[in-house]
Amino acid sequence: RNSLSKQKIEITGASRHYINQAEGLWNESTEILKLPMIFNGDVINADEMLEFKIEESQGFILPSKLQKNDPSVRITSLNNILWEPVKESPMVGNQPYSPHRFCMLQYEDAVRTQFPIC
Repeated sequence: RNSLSKQKIEITGASRHYINQAEGLWNESTEILKLPMIFNGDVINADEMLEFKIEESQGFILPSKLQKNDPSVRITSLNNILWEPVKESPMVGNQPYSPHRFCMLQYEDAVRTQFPIC
């Protein structure tokens, strides 16, 4: 979801030069971000890893449980790639949603807690 209701999304990252005007087109109803590629530019090799970033300032609100390499983040390419999960994606979020678990030992003045909070 885009909290700023933006349709044109600025794309950053090392591979942004492959995208026309480094701008993606967001469709809120289909939840699809289209990246119009420059077809008369550099050739993208089949095994080349592309890196695109969408900065927080673009207004996207992501799911609370987006894992590293989450299969729900998918990609397709017209007449080229059928819908499939992206090869690499980072974990999103910094709060302890399940199954994210943060363990800590709690030390007290007198007695140590037998079981850490986890």
